[in-house]
Amino acid sequence: MRFLERDSLVPTPTLPHYSSPQTLGEWQENSDSITSGSYQIEPLTPENFDILAAEFDDLSLDQIAGYKTLVQQGNTKLFISYRQGRVVGGAVVVIYAIPLIGRGVVNVRFGPFWRRRHCPVDPSNYLATIAQMKAEFVEKQGHMLTILPRPNQQYQEIESDLLFSCGFTQREPTAASSRYVVNLELSAEEQMKSLGQKWRYNLRKALKNNLVIERDDGPGGQDAFASVHSSMLSRKQINLVDQLEVVPLMCQRVPEVLKPRTYLAWQGDEVVAGAVAAPLGDTVHYLYGATADKGLPLRASYALHWHIVNEFSAESFKYYDLGGSSQFGGLRQFKSGLSGQAGSETQIPMEHDYCDNPIGRLSGRTLHSLRYLKGKAVRLRNDRFSKKAA
Repeated sequence: MRFLERDSLVPTPTLPHYSSPQTLGEWQENSDSITSGSYQIEPLTPENFDILAAEFDDLSLDQIAGYKTLVQQGNTKLFISYRQGRVVGGAVVVIYAIPLIGRGVVNVRFGPFWRRRHCPVDPSNYLATIAQMKAEFVEKQGHMLTILPRPNQQYQEIESDLLFSCGFTQREPTAASSRYVVNLELSAEEQMKSLGQKWRYNLRKALKNNLVIERDDGPGGQDAFASVHSSMLSRKQINLVDQLEVVPLMCQRVPEVLKPRTYLAWQGDEVVAGAVAAPLGDTVHYLYGATADKGLPLRASYALHWHIVNEFSAESFKYYDLGGSSQFGGLRQFKSGLSGQAGSETQIPMEHDYCDNPIGRLSGRTLHSLRYLKGKAVRLRNDRFSKKAA
């Protein structure tokens, strides 16, 4: 893996207009006031952390403690940044340390969050959060701090630029990947026009099949979805690692506004398709989906996702994140067609590393290399599943 310096990258992006516009240089000149403040690392409970996180627009699944602490192997910590007694950012961080040495990587995936809801966008909140994490995890504990910004066409380059201003360097991505995102700020008519031609054709066919789309977030709906999901895996003869058991556990642990929703497509008294999506900040995240055998000729998944898009659009969400580009060609085409002309295929940013000591730097690079080898093995396994499912 090659580490990239500032001059080898794309030009600095232009910051958007803020309520009190300043240049990046002015933010840096005011760094003393920006980085002043305090932070807290546990004893926050996951429940209390998520209550604070729910006040921010730029959330991701990896920054929800009620999810991350269920699925993550490693030493998970909950970090909250304060300025003048007010929460201005935070992150779920995972620490991977080499035994005996005690140094390693503090990983922040798709974070930290820093854009408060209903407030002007203030980059100094991001800088304050980053400065406080550097002070705790790098200067105090001696780790390498690795940050992967949240994929967002409007803000990811800005966050990358701010990280450079804080002394971070970029690392080449371990694998090219992107995420398909639906623009939810369209009217139903505009959304229909935006759809890919084949997707729009299949949707119109699906809407003629007398399907009933219902939301059922209770145990009954979750069990019905799990049954459809299991039948889909049997049909495709593949073994995915979808952790459906986290859905009911998340519903018990996170605030109401962050709870995942379960949608079912019925024909008569039979569930023919289902999907689970989580509203996080200004973005709805697609988690799981499945179609039963009988749902395939009915094109049930098209009607189901069309219903989801329209429901969240009516609730003023901005984006529907469909997740990464799948190794399964059919699913990739489905996501691409749904994101359509007005949506986007957003490249996942590079990771950014910071470390100010040689032991931490060596430990961090060693762990990143091992992770790269593990990821390569997983991708080879997924390629075999893809060929088997084709």
